[in-house]
Amino acid sequence: MHHFRLPALLLTLLLASCAALDPNPNIGMRSTDLAFSSGDCEGAKKRAEPAAQRGEPWAQFRMGALLIDQKCPNQSVGNVSKAIDWLSKAACYESKSLWERGNELVVGPSGYFNARASSTNAAAMLADIYMHANRPGMSWLYLERARSQFTEDEAAYSALTQKLAYAESVIGAEQLAAIKKDKPNICAVERPA
Repeated sequence: MHHFRLPALLLTLLLASCAALDPNPNIGMRSTDLAFSSGDCEGAKKRAEPAAQRGEPWAQFRMGALLIDQKCPNQSVGNVSKAIDWLSKAACYESKSLWERGNELVVGPSGYFNARASSTNAAAMLADIYMHANRPGMSWLYLERARSQFTEDEAAYSALTQKLAYAESVIGAEQLAAIKKDKPNICAVERPA
């Protein structure tokens, strides 16, 4: 009887050590990233899309990135619009716990560990898209959105502040004052699922 306990214990230890190598519990994220990095855009999309439709920010960010990445085939105007929609959903995700902010390794909902990183990356990508489209006001709003998820003592806050300063220099003082006065809520827009 004791002979069966040792292999079971060894198997448990082996699985635990494998999990420690990649502790990110966002199911599908690693396989999506591996597929994309190997040039399999369609495989990455097939892995990410179901999670994106469930509302998982990591997948929404990746869906947006896949649709506009120049390495992926079949680029079209429609894809850019879909990409902006996916990126907007990810950028507007509000992290609710330390688990979702990536600050604590405790049990939390699968698919939402460190959602703040995906939200921030999506907002930064949208800021770049809007800056290149000569819409620096929208760029500034997304950068401000991303920065609002961090405290002043976090490194990302400082980096985003520098990007905001650049956007502000492009916008100009008068237009920036108008944007800050009206400050539309870019996350209040109702988007289809």
